[in-house]
Amino acid sequence: MKKKHRLVHSFPYGKVIGALASVLIAIYFLWPATQKSYLAQISHVRHDTVLHFPKGDIDVQLADSASERELGLSYREGLGDNEGMLFVFDTPGKYGFWMKDMNFPIDMVWFSANGQAVYIEENVATSTYPKAFTNSSSAQYVLELGAGEAREHGLYLGTKVDLGNIKK
Repeated sequence: MKKKHRLVHSFPYGKVIGALASVLIAIYFLWPATQKSYLAQISHVRHDTVLHFPKGDIDVQLADSASERELGLSYREGLGDNEGMLFVFDTPGKYGFWMKDMNFPIDMVWFSANGQAVYIEENVATSTYPKAFTNSSSAQYVLELGAGEAREHGLYLGTKVDLGNIKK
């Protein structure tokens, strides 16, 4: 006598795997868009430290890792008054900056390891991308501020600031 096999409800593995794959593909393609959207909503920088200049103080966010330096102020809609981002490098050198994915003009100030302004680019427009701006003298720090803020705060070639509290 032959045994009859009874079909037990089988789990639809194929459908579940297909649905999971669809979700993962959607996340893969949508994740960068949501990150850019989130970053665009940020208008103020994190206040990691304060830099003291001849004509006032600036709250700065430190960009001291490779990923933070790469992102910089990209995708943001602007900076608040008296705010900036200070890029901190491991060693003095020549560092190029460009306006990729920037939405507002900025001033850039390169500082030597001892805190002296060695190179300045003022009112750099977003339309300058892909041109890179590179210091001619060795620098270890680069400060990005809203356009016009370097002069407003008394920053000129040779201006010295205390960067002693900035630790890499």
